[in-house]
Amino acid sequence: MGKRYQERPKDPLRVRDMLSDLTSARPGLARLRGQGKEYDALIDELQTMSWPFPASKVLQEKLGLTAGKLRKLPDTLYWDFLTAIEENPDVLQFTQVVHLFCAPGFRDYRTFQCRLAVTPRVGDTIYLPFLAGVTGSGRYYVDSIEHEYEEEKVCITVHLKSGIYNQHLAYLQDQALFEGKLTYGMMMELRDYGIKDYLRTQYGPPLPAPPVFTPAPAPASKRRGRKF
Repeated sequence: MGKRYQERPKDPLRVRDMLSDLTSARPGLARLRGQGKEYDALIDELQTMSWPFPASKVLQEKLGLTAGKLRKLPDTLYWDFLTAIEENPDVLQFTQVVHLFCAPGFRDYRTFQCRLAVTPRVGDTIYLPFLAGVTGSGRYYVDSIEHEYEEEKVCITVHLKSGIYNQHLAYLQDQALFEGKLTYGMMMELRDYGIKDYLRTQYGPPLPAPPVFTPAPAPASKRRGRKF
């Protein structure tokens, strides 16, 4: 019989890591308040807490807790929060959507925020005539998209590149990254044109399209004389 999978024991989470996670979802965290648990005062403190977080001793004195209680309370709140967002879809509500565009150009690099009804997809062509003068380019394509969920806001970062999307080049770039022939550090140094030249040295010029198959003409059939 095959060996049964056994999950490896995990180290306990650090208080600092748990606090960092919880401060990224303050509105949802506030919905756990008033349920008869001992961590209401900690929830109130987390609403205004920011990085760098206070030392454990400072937080211990502020909340009037012993060292053992301070270790237990964030742990209890953290796992109650994870259970709540697993079972109740109303705990986390990301009602604000902001799009952040990152537009490079040979003259300048600019970013701007806006709100869109529809998020563009990778490869879509984007025209930004209001940035053409400052960046040196008004035509872009979507290179990648990132979604960040924090507080009650979703920030969708749209990374653009000037020019026209080349699906074959994007495939070769991903292949080179997978095979270890290209690294993200190399991409930053080579830039777009350098990456194209480098990929050509690795994979050669594009192969010509195979000839279109044309069937040979059928031989003309001989006319048979009509027999009377």
